Amino acid sequence: MEKLYLLVLTFITVWLSSVRGFTNIETDESALIAFRAYITSDHDHILSKNWTPSSNRSSICYWIGVFCSGDNENQRVTSLNVSGFRLSGTIAPDLGNLTFLISLDISNNNFSGLMPNKLGNLQRLQEINVGFNNLSGDIPSWFGNLPQLESIFMNDSTFSGPIPPVLGNNTKLKRLVLSYNLLHGNIPQEIGNLSMLIIVDFKYNVLTGSIPSELFNISSLQSIDLTGNSLTGGLAPDICSNHRFVELQGIFLSANQLHGLIPSTFHLCKELQDLSLSYNQFSGKIPVEIGYITKLKILYLGINNFIGGIPENLGNLTYLEMLSLRGGSLTGQIPHTLFNMSSLKQLDLLNNSLSGNLPSMSSQCNVPHITGEIPANTFRCKRLQVIQLADNMLTGSISKDIRNFTFLQNLYLADNNFTGRLPADIGSINLKVLNVDGNHLSGVIPSEVFNISTLQILDLSRNRLTGTLPSGLGHQFPNLQELYLGENELTGSIPSSISNASSLARYPTLVI
Repeated sequence: MEKLYLLVLTFITVWLSSVRGFTNIETDESALIAFRAYITSDHDHILSKNWTPSSNRSSICYWIGVFCSGDNENQRVTSLNVSGFRLSGTIAPDLGNLTFLISLDISNNNFSGLMPNKLGNLQRLQEINVGFNNLSGDIPSWFGNLPQLESIFMNDSTFSGPIPPVLGNNTKLKRLVLSYNLLHGNIPQEIGNLSMLIIVDFKYNVLTGSIPSELFNISSLQSIDLTGNSLTGGLAPDICSNHRFVELQGIFLSANQLHGLIPSTFHLCKELQDLSLSYNQFSGKIPVEIGYITKLKILYLGINNFIGGIPENLGNLTYLEMLSLRGGSLTGQIPHTLFNMSSLKQLDLLNNSLSGNLPSMSSQCNVPHITGEIPANTFRCKRLQVIQLADNMLTGSISKDIRNFTFLQNLYLADNNFTGRLPADIGSINLKVLNVDGNHLSGVIPSEVFNISTLQILDLSRNRLTGTLPSGLGHQFPNLQELYLGENELTGSIPSSISNASSLARYPTLVI
C-alpha cells in the first residue's frame, strides 16, 4: 500500500511539473506572438515566415532570434535578439511576461513609442539593448528595480528627460550607454554608486551642469564619453591621482563648455590611450605632463584658449596616432620631436599662429594625415594621403619634393604666403583635391597639372598666375566637379571643351 502511495505521489509530482513547464513555455509563446502582433512592418518577412505557432510549444525555441534554456520539459525563453531585422512598430508590454529573460536586444530597427512599464517585471534581465530605434519618452525609472542588470544600451533614439538617479541602484551595472538622445538636466551623482561600471557613454545629449566628482571615483572605469553636451565647470586638478583609475583608457569630453586649466595629473592614468578635450574653453598652457602619458594614442586639444607653444616632450608619445591642436592660438615653431613619433597618422595644427617655411620634403615615415604648419626638415612622410596646411602663415615656395608623396590625394595649402611657381612635379601625383587658393604664386600653370585625370576639385584662385588655359581642358579632367581660377592674371579665351567635363556638368562649379 505504501509503495502504491509513493507511486501515485511520484506520478502527480511529475504530472504537475510537466503541466507547469507546459504552461510556462506557453506563456512565453503568447508573449512572443503578442510581440509579433505589435509589429506593423516586417520588411524582410523574417517573423511572418519563421515565427509560426505549432502544437509543439517548445518549437518557439527554434524561432529565429529566440534562445531557450532548461531541459526539454522545462524550457524557458532566456534571450530575444531581433537586432537588425528591419522591424517597425511598438514594443509589446507582453514581453514583460518573459520572466526568465536574461538578454533583450531589439536594436537597429524602427521601433517607436515608449518603453512599456511591464518590462520592469524582468527581474532576471542582465542586458537590454534598444539602441538605434525611434523610441521616445523618459529613461524608465523601473530600471532601478532590475537587480541583475549589467548593460543598458539606449543610444541613438529620441529619449528625453533627465537621467534618473535610481540608476544608481543597479550596482551590478557595467555598461551604461545613453548617447545620441535628447536627455537634459544634470548627470546624477548617484551614478557614482556604480562601483563595477566600465563604460559611461552619454555623448551628444543636452546635459548641463558640472561633471559630478563621484563619477571620477569609479575605479573600474575604462571609458567615459560625455562629448557634445553643454557641461560646464572645470576638471579636478587631481583627476588621476592616488591611483584611482587603474584601467581608464579613454576620456572624451570634447564639445562642451568646460573651462579652467588642463589637469597636470593625467599622466597618472597609466592605461590612458584616448584623451579628447577639444572644443571647450580650457585655457593656460598645455601641461608638459601630457608628454608622460606613455600609452596615449589619441590627443585632441584643439579649439580651446591655450597660449604659448607646443610642449616639446609630446614627441615622447611614441604610440600617438592622432594629434589635434587646431585653432588654439598657439605660437612659435613646431617641435621637431613631434616627428619622431613613428605611429603618427594625423597631425592637425590648423589655424594657429605658427610660422616658418614649408620644408624640403623627403619620404621616410608613415603619416596618412597632416594638417597645420610643419617646421623645416620634418616632412618625411611618403604615405601621406591628406596634407592640410591652410590658414597659417607659411612662406617660401612649394617644394618640388611634393612628388615623393605618391599616395597623396588631397593637398590644401590655401591662405598662406607661398610664393614662386606651382611645381610641375605635382602633376605626377593622382590628386583628387588641389587647393592653393589665396597665396602669392606666379608664373604659368604647369601643363602637368592639367594632366591629373583624377582631380575632382582644382582651386588656383587668388594668386598671380599668368598664361592661357589649354584648349583640351575639358577632355583632361573627366572627374572634375569644381574648378576655381578666378582673381589671377590669366589671358585668352575659355576653352569650349570645358563642356565635355562630364562631372563638372553634373556638379557645376566653375569660377574663372
